[in-house]
Amino acid sequence: MRQLSVLLALLALSGTVLATGEFSTGGADVFTFKGYLMGRFNAYGQEDADPDMGFDCLGSFAWLPSVGEWLDGKAEFKLEPTKYDGSDEGQDRNIVLFLEDLTLTAAVTDGFSVMAGQFNRPFGYNNFRSGSSMFFADKAIMTGMSGFGSYGKRDIGIDLGLEFAPVRIDLALQNGAGDNRPENDSNKQFTARIQAEPVEWVTLGAAIGVHGGGADTDTTSTWSSTGMDFYAFGAIPMGEATEVEFEGEYMSLGFVGDTEDLEATDGTAMSFAVAPCFTVEAGALTGIQPALRYETTSPAYTGDTDPENDVDALDFCVNLHTGSRNTIQIGGRNTSFENEEIDGYTNLYVNWRLKF
Repeated sequence: MRQLSVLLALLALSGTVLATGEFSTGGADVFTFKGYLMGRFNAYGQEDADPDMGFDCLGSFAWLPSVGEWLDGKAEFKLEPTKYDGSDEGQDRNIVLFLEDLTLTAAVTDGFSVMAGQFNRPFGYNNFRSGSSMFFADKAIMTGMSGFGSYGKRDIGIDLGLEFAPVRIDLALQNGAGDNRPENDSNKQFTARIQAEPVEWVTLGAAIGVHGGGADTDTTSTWSSTGMDFYAFGAIPMGEATEVEFEGEYMSLGFVGDTEDLEATDGTAMSFAVAPCFTVEAGALTGIQPALRYETTSPAYTGDTDPENDVDALDFCVNLHTGSRNTIQIGGRNTSFENEEIDGYTNLYVNWRLKF
């Protein structure tokens, strides 16, 4: 209901703009859209996988209204199939639409903006990387590791943006529950991120997230945990027809919860990817971009015993570009586990991505 109320408010704003003539004079652009569609074939390598192969699809749609040069809105939705969980033999696999981002951003003055609504916390490069431009069909596994959701992922709140080239700073205060779940007065998150482009071919960034919880009562004490994120990405020109894109990230995630009288070990995650892009002229084919990414994750834990739940992943993919908006991705992911009782496996895919 909260999401619907904010969406109706955005529609009302658009209606007001149209009624005052701003649209006809060019002062507003309320009909700007972008997004992408994906169709995918998967071959699953895990032992006794059921299904061992299959098809999937996904759509992402963003409405980006603006009023003059000072007010912008965003309403982004994902359209994808629900996953059959095996609990009901007659359960259907339905296509569902769900809200991702819903924001209003005001440019208060030159170099200072205020954004309010539901948006990704400014923490975790691999998490806020757009699915329409990734070298791989899947995000890095660090975005799904235990503990990351308390520092990254979407949440409702406010973000103050400061920009003075080549530096951008974001200061965000959000509910802490994430993904539009009910907030708790003792469960907030403050996130700060700084990003700079010292030279044209690389961007450097760092973020810190402070997450709190609990209640100061006779039975429960308050607690806070801290996560840190460091990343770099860019593209190095290697001639007129070649450039090498790269991205790397390191995260340290404090244990989320009350650690009184307990020894806590922070979680860590690391990722590095390289993707040289070769411009070609071969009919419809305009570019070939092989990509390789290695990452390792080690979730936080308490106590003296390491749970041996580290996970490593090696992603590989060949991107075949036919123009700037259409890409065929042929690749896969090899996943291995620290726990020797769990066998590693390799999943393969062919993914067709169309941007609009």
